Amino acid sequence: MSIRDKYTANTIPIKTLLEKLGESLKQVGKTTRWQRHLSVSMKDNLWYQHSQKRGGLPIDFLIIFFNYSEYEAIDFILNNLDDAVTQTSELPPDSLYRPPQNYNHHAVSIYLKHFRFIDENVINDIINQGVLYEEHNYKNCIFVGQSPGGSIKHIHRHSTHLSNELYKGNTLGSDSRYSFNIPGTSESLYVFEAPIDLLSFITLNPEHWKEHSYLALCGLSSQSLHQYLSDHEHIVKVYLCLDNDIHGLKATASIIEELQLHTHYEMQCIRPRFKDFNEDLKFIHGHPVIDGIYDTLKKSINIATKFIAEACSSSKDKSLKDLMNQFSSFYYTYNSPILKKQEQAYQSLLDCAGYALLLARQQYRHLELSYSLGELLELIQVNDTVMHHIDTNADVSQFTKELNIIKNIFLTKTFHTVDDKHQLIQSLMSLAKLCIYTHVFYFYQKGTHYMNQNKPKAQIIGADGNIFNLIGIASKALKKEGLHEQAQEMTTRIYASQSYEEALSIITEYVEPIAVDHNYDGMDFQ
Repeated sequence: MSIRDKYTANTIPIKTLLEKLGESLKQVGKTTRWQRHLSVSMKDNLWYQHSQKRGGLPIDFLIIFFNYSEYEAIDFILNNLDDAVTQTSELPPDSLYRPPQNYNHHAVSIYLKHFRFIDENVINDIINQGVLYEEHNYKNCIFVGQSPGGSIKHIHRHSTHLSNELYKGNTLGSDSRYSFNIPGTSESLYVFEAPIDLLSFITLNPEHWKEHSYLALCGLSSQSLHQYLSDHEHIVKVYLCLDNDIHGLKATASIIEELQLHTHYEMQCIRPRFKDFNEDLKFIHGHPVIDGIYDTLKKSINIATKFIAEACSSSKDKSLKDLMNQFSSFYYTYNSPILKKQEQAYQSLLDCAGYALLLARQQYRHLELSYSLGELLELIQVNDTVMHHIDTNADVSQFTKELNIIKNIFLTKTFHTVDDKHQLIQSLMSLAKLCIYTHVFYFYQKGTHYMNQNKPKAQIIGADGNIFNLIGIASKALKKEGLHEQAQEMTTRIYASQSYEEALSIITEYVEPIAVDHNYDGMDFQ
């Protein structure tokens, strides 16, 4: 497929595409929504999913929602909707479309400063570097990606408060190897999903920011990261600062595995407390925010491991047959149309994990090594690759892969060598982790916060941001629920914290932030 084919396919109206696919549409006010995903709005050939804060063009739409490859998406549109696409010769087939620049940057500056809370000095610096400007016709933010030689290779558009439609995406002809970046002289590179996340992080961490390098992937592909590292050989430390959501955690895990092949890079993850660093900024300014998922998953996994430790502490050794029988109760009902049976199947994964750990303990004994169940569970720590230990495949292929390795060693060999035993232990531990993490993730997605760990609500959003005031509000909310020890623990941790952001993160571990009710004076009347 040529760039011309791609451009032509992207001219199809989203509404026409959905109708061709047999999908239902719904009119919501002045906007047309997709019946299956009502958070998706559309206008002409643009779409935007409000719940995920993402959007794009027709080809992106088919890739994200219908699992097409880029080739399949273009082929489908050109062969099935030929009468609806716009044939044009306005754009040279190999050029980058650069939206015309406005004569000033007022809309962009106002939007980033007052709606996104980006520091004004940071905004002005980026504009002066020539990598941010305002689009003439639509008042969009235009983030410019350059090659090391200064050539413009990539354009990322993001709507402002004055734009007619909420939109973000890369313009036609953008070279994905050179997404929005700010080079520095230090050995550190900070990597983000989106340019606004990048600017938010700098606003939160302004000290010596001009010395470091920053890269926005403008999506989740790691292509621009590998190109940047290739072009800037002085980079040694890579800080992954992707979103604290499912997609961000998956991308983080993949990038870590990719970069581990290059042993000279030091990697570290810096996660936002909420969904992304702009949500962290919003929280500081008293606005409602979208929660991140990492801390919730981590706490739920810790609770699950404690449950297994208590349930299996006095259990005897298990056999492979016991493990397979237990897994069968999951395998044959995990995709049941009956919700209760489905939930029971995923609940049974904790028993599978326990059986796998008991078998691993047995194999360690054969190696004359003694481990308690609790010590084995401590080895199953939550880390930055958490999403790689969750089986989201429809055929649960990650489970069957580990089980096949275990069965192959158990059933095809009469005598197990030391290497066989180590392989068995590794696969059994991997299976246990897979069971625990997938169990927790299933109930998280269902909206069932594991063990219903409800936190007291504290009126923090919109309150005086002085940290001592916030400690007092949170502490009072905890004590009102009788959680005096937690209130003391929270206060102690905050006093030992190193930054305002870390202190806020600790507070939200103990209480659920809600908006201040100015009509409430805190007094109870009988």
